[in-house]
Amino acid sequence: MKNVKFRIWNGHEMEYNVMAGFLGSFYVKGIDENDCSSLSPFNTKYNEETPLMQFTGVYSKDKKELYEGDLFKIGAEPMVFEVKFQQGCFVAF
Repeated sequence: MKNVKFRIWNGHEMEYNVMAGFLGSFYVKGIDENDCSSLSPFNTKYNEETPLMQFTGVYSKDKKELYEGDLFKIGAEPMVFEVKFQQGCFVAF
């Protein structure tokens, strides 16, 4: 079974405590109680324009998780590829 994980750029750093679903993307751990986007003391809804990046299930040679939007090279090739999700699968574009 594939482990479905997401991350989001919050404007300062990558955030990995993200839940995504029908209502949008949410930060789900340790928020500021004064946050005006907070739906409860435990989550904050991200702006709809904030790009959500899904884990591909693939790791780099350095054992880092590859997410949608990541850039990578293959071997000695000078080309740089971007991970994209198209037509139901992840592709190198």
